[in-house]
Amino acid sequence: LNPDLSNPLLFNQDILYSAEQPALFMFDCGETIWLWQGWVEPDSTVGSEGTGAGTTTGSGQVRWHAERRAAMSSMLQYRRVVRREEKRGEVDLKLVWAGHEPSKLTNYFPEWTVNEDVKYFNMQCVDERSVDLVHYELSKQEYTVDELQARPLPPGVDPSRIEQYLSDQTFQERFRMTKSEYNQAPRWKQIEMKKEVGLF
Repeated sequence: LNPDLSNPLLFNQDILYSAEQPALFMFDCGETIWLWQGWVEPDSTVGSEGTGAGTTTGSGQVRWHAERRAAMSSMLQYRRVVRREEKRGEVDLKLVWAGHEPSKLTNYFPEWTVNEDVKYFNMQCVDERSVDLVHYELSKQEYTVDELQARPLPPGVDPSRIEQYLSDQTFQERFRMTKSEYNQAPRWKQIEMKKEVGLF
């Protein structure tokens, strides 16, 4: 959205809120690029960032965080391009959760109504972390044992393969074998070993 240009597209709040959720939309508003993040209803199989709820495998939640990470990667890359190609100065990157949109963003729309249900769904997700920090956290591939034993799990961690987020050294110390050797063991044996080290 460029405030200096008239927009012939009938782009309004309904496009965001009628999209299949959880959805992601990026808006270029000149000095600020926004990533709008949708919502997950409490009874959804995706699971929320705040509660860690969802399917028993967490596959829906993992997929949602992977999509968020990919959107943030695109956002960071897009900023590099507009700085280089359009000679823009400082361009802020902002994350916003559905139901908690600031007026700085909603003022670009013809009209805006706060959806109280969505606001409630995302209440625990809202924070002030930067795009760079959230992107870094969602991109992490290694965690300590304590981090993997905490609940809820760090965003993006797949509960079904939680042991794979240990460093090679820590994995060998805890499981007394390499990850390669572990992966060759039968599934039932892997589960028993995870229980022994407190990662199940």
